[in-house]
Amino acid sequence: MMEKPSGVIFSVVIPLYNKEKHIQRAINSVLFQTYQNFELIIVDDGSTDGSFEAASAIHDARIRIIRQENKGVSAARNRGILEADTEWIAFLDADDEWLPAFLEEIYELMIAYPECNVLASAYLKSEEGGKLCVIQPSISTELGWSGVLESYIASIQADTPFFPSSIVVRKSALLEVGMFPDGIKLTEDLTTWLRLSLYNKIAYKFYPLAIYHRDAENRSWLHFPEYELEVVKVGKQLLASGQLDETENKLLYASLVRSEIGRARALIYAGKKKEAREVLLFCKDSLNNTYTVKKLLQWTFSPTWLYRKFFSLKSRLKMLIAQLDRVT
Repeated sequence: MMEKPSGVIFSVVIPLYNKEKHIQRAINSVLFQTYQNFELIIVDDGSTDGSFEAASAIHDARIRIIRQENKGVSAARNRGILEADTEWIAFLDADDEWLPAFLEEIYELMIAYPECNVLASAYLKSEEGGKLCVIQPSISTELGWSGVLESYIASIQADTPFFPSSIVVRKSALLEVGMFPDGIKLTEDLTTWLRLSLYNKIAYKFYPLAIYHRDAENRSWLHFPEYELEVVKVGKQLLASGQLDETENKLLYASLVRSEIGRARALIYAGKKKEAREVLLFCKDSLNNTYTVKKLLQWTFSPTWLYRKFFSLKSRLKMLIAQLDRVT
């Protein structure tokens, strides 16, 4: 193994907004890393709870806390990128955490694959009750594999191979794609990964080195926005550009269709039938979703109250099945 340099290699950026209960866990997961050559930049994006005080209570010379008025997570991450003193930017959300070997493994990727400007790992998802599950991306390989992803678009056909708290990116690569899109509340991360993947190779460790904590209220498509997601907008532009080969075009289209189907369901639930039909028109050529698209189109000609009733019954049935699974 190559001897590690003594200087700071990574700038860790934590965007912080109203995460008083979780920020110390995130900070400590950085401080307890087996690889210690880092600086930690916390950007408090106008928190209104005790987040700033909780972060300030941890004392370490490597920690810098920057305060700004609330501008959104993209602006907070971008501020951290610009303030960073190193070439490698590691991201960690304030309610997530790293396992102790995250930076150590990322450093090994950096040494093994110097041609890659993006370094990432698999991750664990924390479910209700504290249960942890490994996210399985569309990669035909065994747990523990590391190498260069042949196609980012191919790898997102199931779950995404990495998330904002398990990725490290060369600063120059982030600047070249415009960093994170300002003013975007959802999929700002996925939009950035897609743009990065077009011009940069991605070194990947298929072993979970971070934990994604998600809230139960964010799990239903009822929270899916009725507007077109930024990543879908960028993806459609990419399809029209002719930049991808035929295989990646098909894979990207399939990924966009899955997102647009969620949007169509939200529109139908909101009673916006015409808008839902327009969205489903984009999805009509998806061979894997022919039945779903057909059924949703039928629902756009049915009373909204009936669709809501159907959804309510279906949700209750799913909850009952889940409860029975836990009992048995």
